Amino acid sequence: MRNHLIILIASLLLGCTAGFELNSVKIDTLFHDSNSKVWIMNQHIVDSVNIAPYNWHEKNLVIFFNTGKVYFIPVKALGEQLPLVGSFYVDSDEKRMDIYINEQDWVLRMPYVSEDSVMLVHTENSEIKQDFQIKPFPEY
Repeated sequence: MRNHLIILIASLLLGCTAGFELNSVKIDTLFHDSNSKVWIMNQHIVDSVNIAPYNWHEKNLVIFFNTGKVYFIPVKALGEQLPLVGSFYVDSDEKRMDIYINEQDWVLRMPYVSEDSVMLVHTENSEIKQDFQIKPFPEY
């Protein structure tokens, strides 16, 4: 009887996905939450060295919009200067983000993606050779 129960449970679990192809999860809305979302650049890595400031008020913000626009601006410059404006595209299947800014194409792969942190690492095709770790701007 016990063996029949194990076989029945295994059949049910394995049969749930039999014949059905699973779709990959789209991660583009993670960046803008279907509107806009503010991220803080926690790490800015150049030549294997993190050059991001330690204090959060000296770090840079990255703001993604659902329209495909992206803004870069230092926290301390909010209201004082205009942001650096570009556009972005997320390829969820390839886990890649392309950012077009100042006539440059930043091609970044995403080896780590979660709700509270994203690692963006440059590829060989990228016109910048810098890596970034971004985190959602914290609520205080």
